[in-house]
Amino acid sequence: MKIICVCGQPHSGKTSIIEKIIKEMRKRRYEVCSAKDIHCQGFTMDTEGKTTWRYREAGAKIITARGGEETDIIFRESLSFEELIRFFQGDFLITEGFEKEANVAKILCAEKLEELEELVSPLVFCICGRVSEQIDQYRGIPVINALEKPEEIVDLIEKKAFAKLPDLGCCRDCGYGCKKMAEAIVAGEASREDCKASQSRVKFMLEDEEIPLKYFVQEVISGTVLGLLCNLKGYKEGKKIILEIEKV
Repeated sequence: MKIICVCGQPHSGKTSIIEKIIKEMRKRRYEVCSAKDIHCQGFTMDTEGKTTWRYREAGAKIITARGGEETDIIFRESLSFEELIRFFQGDFLITEGFEKEANVAKILCAEKLEELEELVSPLVFCICGRVSEQIDQYRGIPVINALEKPEEIVDLIEKKAFAKLPDLGCCRDCGYGCKKMAEAIVAGEASREDCKASQSRVKFMLEDEEIPLKYFVQEVISGTVLGLLCNLKGYKEGKKIILEIEKV
């Protein structure tokens, strides 16, 4: 699943732009998910006194309410970006906010030219908002009126969006590191397939969660396990090996 982050100052039109992007993507038959980061002290979608609120106050960790039209799941904590995106499946995830957590391609929404100097980063591949009435590019980044030309925005998304990198802080197997790799992908200097950690020969699962491994670590584990098993009866080269270790 490819991820795009729409970021910018409050009240800069991010929600309207995302709405246009989603509608255009649906025209192209993409499955689209969305997530919004709300910076509001004390914000909750629950209602005091209602059944789900009472369950939460009683101490339930996760509360679910299912109706005829939707299912709502409430966690009693603010999930990290990494934890949150595990719940999504589709072709694209469009987020409003999360810009400090999300190492993904970004669309910047700005009202004034003076905002650009502060907000533009190497991950921004497109600029929208009222500044599109004044300029059509900024430092080589296209500036587009998304409300009038959402198809041009989605054309760019199709070229620039990529699936989230593992974000292994100590990994440099690709020659970049995850942060610089993301920037290189947006700049067209690298591709998502260049990520060595994603070329998994070894999958490490902790309970139901996959833990990304550096390419070097994958090679060490693979070599060690194959070296131990290759002389055992029943071993066949090229066959998939599953090793499970129960916690004691």
